[in-house]
Amino acid sequence: MREEQGLKTLRSIVSPGRPTGKYTAFEELGRGGFGAVYKALDTSSGQQVAIKIMSLEEEMSEELAANEILAMRDNRSPNIVTYLDSYLVDAELWLAMEFMDGGTLFDVLRAVYLEEGQIGAVCREELSADGLHPERSLGFPLAGTQRANAHSTAKMIGQVCAAVCTIFSVVYSGYYLTQLTPECGMPAWEAEGKPEMREEQGLKTLRSIVSPGRPTGKYTAFEELGRGGFGAVYKALDTSSGQQVAIKIMSLEEEMSEELAANEILAMRDNRSPNIVTYLDSYLVDAELWLAMEFMDGGTLFDVLRAVYLEEGQIGAVCRECLQGLHFLHSRQVIHRDIKSCNVLVGTDGSVKLGDFGLCAQLSPEHSKRSSSVGTPSWMAPEVVRGEAYGPKVDIWSLGIMGLEMVEGEAPYQREARLRVFELLERNGPPKLQNPRHHSALLRDFLHCCLQADEDRRWSAQELLQVHPFVTSGDPASSLAALIISAKQVQEDWIGDTCT
Repeated sequence: MREEQGLKTLRSIVSPGRPTGKYTAFEELGRGGFGAVYKALDTSSGQQVAIKIMSLEEEMSEELAANEILAMRDNRSPNIVTYLDSYLVDAELWLAMEFMDGGTLFDVLRAVYLEEGQIGAVCREELSADGLHPERSLGFPLAGTQRANAHSTAKMIGQVCAAVCTIFSVVYSGYYLTQLTPECGMPAWEAEGKPEMREEQGLKTLRSIVSPGRPTGKYTAFEELGRGGFGAVYKALDTSSGQQVAIKIMSLEEEMSEELAANEILAMRDNRSPNIVTYLDSYLVDAELWLAMEFMDGGTLFDVLRAVYLEEGQIGAVCRECLQGLHFLHSRQVIHRDIKSCNVLVGTDGSVKLGDFGLCAQLSPEHSKRSSSVGTPSWMAPEVVRGEAYGPKVDIWSLGIMGLEMVEGEAPYQREARLRVFELLERNGPPKLQNPRHHSALLRDFLHCCLQADEDRRWSAQELLQVHPFVTSGDPASSLAALIISAKQVQEDWIGDTCT
């Protein structure tokens, strides 16, 4: 399917041959989830160009790359970065485009403040990309006396470049531009192939792994437990067994939802462990997936942290139980990629289990690393933020952030916007305890071992489990039972007070 659709489309639009002799003097400008951007010299023209080199090993990467090429190639404008050429080189796409020597607007905003007239100039140029007339399309006169002219904007950018004494990183991102057709509102270059691809890939995979029939008669007494971007989770009664279960109901109408749903089912079904939430069954119901799993009556660790404080021995117990689940996954070459308190479930018996496997990745000898920038920003390891190749130890960084979460009550930078989180991580390095002297040397060292910016120096799940005294000397899991029951009581009291 990848050969027939993604690569077939790419091969039909890129130039033949290899570009390695055409471009020289490469200098890296920036890196992201897509790969990297370089400044290079086009030997045929003598001009500097930007080369975006994208890995094609990730899911949907061929379709996204083709989308970007066609969006740039077919929409030329003075206010759109000019497409020059593209090539397939082994498992990479090389996309050549004009070199913008001022970098990105994001870089400018990190260095200087814009006056209103300069903001107006930027907005005017952005609007011009659509062929709009900003004087008529906006509620204020961009073309009026307060606007900045192109010269003042150029002067401002020149000052920025001089201030930092470098050319800012260039990150061109046209992945999500979409050309719609009047008939179906779908990307024009894949209007015929998209429904078929979704049917043959996403839904075909889902239909092959879910149970037949409809579950509406099997589960009763639904009670909503929580809601998120995926859909909602309910507590229900399995009439065949008389047991309470959790039902996660996910909408399949969003892009990539079938692939994410299949990913989660297979990860849970094929990786059974005492520290992983048990998969029970799944069904397709119209445009939804129903995923049945064991019901964890203590809720999430996030719920517990909102209600009570954990002592260090209890934090050690939680970390040990999570590490046992992570060691099991990592030994089977699975990366969770979204470890945080919301995705750790607890029981009133003190059990601690990993849940929510929608973003997990299965490694293989051919793909021993990943490079997709996925996860929740505040918990993401530096190599994920930078778009570098990474392995299972990204989960250990996330566990370290969750350790800070258990101590401080929330993750570092949790309230910041996504790009701001990335900037703070890059500037400040690994987050630290706010008051380190208030905590034991064992806890501080455990966090230090997890939150190593260098992946090679970061401890593995196995090493932490076997060697680190903060983990080995933590309280038994059963001791968490009273804490979890107390947290539930606090939450019920809150609900009662709210109702009153």
